[in-house]
Amino acid sequence: MSNRQIVLLGTLFASSALCAGAAAPLAAQAWDTPAFFSPRPGEDIGLYIIDADGVSDLGFAGIWRQEGNINLGVRAGIAGGDYYTIGAEFYGPLNVLGPQSPLLVSWVLGAGATFNGVTWLRIPLGASIGLDLGSTNSLRILPYVHPRVAFDLVAFDTADGEETDTEFTFDLDLGADIGIGQQFVLRFGATIGDRSAIGAGIAYKMGRRLVVR
Repeated sequence: MSNRQIVLLGTLFASSALCAGAAAPLAAQAWDTPAFFSPRPGEDIGLYIIDADGVSDLGFAGIWRQEGNINLGVRAGIAGGDYYTIGAEFYGPLNVLGPQSPLLVSWVLGAGATFNGVTWLRIPLGASIGLDLGSTNSLRILPYVHPRVAFDLVAFDTADGEETDTEFTFDLDLGADIGIGQQFVLRFGATIGDRSAIGAGIAYKMGRRLVVR
């Protein structure tokens, strides 16, 4: 990570990971980095600013998540000013230590793409593991780690026609959700690995549930 991407997240877990495989042959931001996915993402809509390694300009993403009979998230954004990103995710809680435990876990499966001249398809599968630190003076703090394995496919045109490149990669997010009152959540996330990125944003909690059928 570059110097501008180093942040002090004192409440986060100390983690390290080995990255498998080389970076995808595309100088662009992956659609899910950072994922901003805590183990209890909630029902909200948010706007995020992202600084990714290898990309000259800042990126922006909007994320909408809804819980119900289907837990669904939808994401779209601009990556570095030249590429566009779109993706969706399905997720659900895992009560590993029981519903009263402060340790929270959720699984998540996503699919999305980065495109503009080339198409970078990415399908990540992983888990988000966090610790509910409780509420203090109207603040609720939830630090987490989000490891995931992804299948990457890049398709691009050459003089001989279209070519594709595929690989499996590993990414690790460190993040934190900070709930402010009843309506807003500040989110921070950093992706560690070949696709390093850091971002932050704010989400508005929706008061009315929309059930996806």
